[in-house]
Amino acid sequence: TAVEQHFAGAFKEQHRPFNSEWIIMNDCTTLEEIEAHILHVCSTLAMALADKDKDRHQHVARHVQEIIDRSYSTSLTVEEIAKEVYLSPNYIRSIFKDKTGKTILEAITDRRMERASMLLSDKSLKIHEVAGRVGYENVSYFCSVFQRTTGMTPNHYRKQI
Repeated sequence: TAVEQHFAGAFKEQHRPFNSEWIIMNDCTTLEEIEAHILHVCSTLAMALADKDKDRHQHVARHVQEIIDRSYSTSLTVEEIAKEVYLSPNYIRSIFKDKTGKTILEAITDRRMERASMLLSDKSLKIHEVAGRVGYENVSYFCSVFQRTTGMTPNHYRKQI
C-alpha cells in the first residue's frame, strides 16, 4: 500500500500494477507465488518510471529547441539556456543530444543558417546586416559558417536564388 501511494503519479490510471493487489496476494498460496508477483509489480513499476523519465527528457529537449527558435538572433549560450530550464549546462547538453541527435550548438547554427538563407533572398539587405540579424557580430565568421553549412558563400547563395 505504501509503495502504491508513493508511486501513484507514475502510472496512468488504467496501467497501475496495484489495481487488484490484495486479491492477487490473497490468492497466492506459496512464497514463490508471492515472490513472483512482487517481482512482476516491481518490474512494471521500473518500466513505468523509465517511460516517465523519457517523457520528461523529451519535454526538456523541446523546451531547449523553443528557446533556440525564439532567441537564435542573440548571443545565445548553453549557460543561458540552462538557467532558463533550471538545469545544469552539462545535463541539458546530454539530454538534448540524446533526444535530437544534435548538439545545442549545432541546433543554434542550423536555425541561424535557415533564417540567414531566407534573409539572403532580400537583396536589399547587405551580408553584414544578415549576419547581425541571425546573431553573428563577425561577418567573416558568419560567412565561413554559412559556407561550411551550405557549401557556398552567402554571395554565391544569393546569386543562386
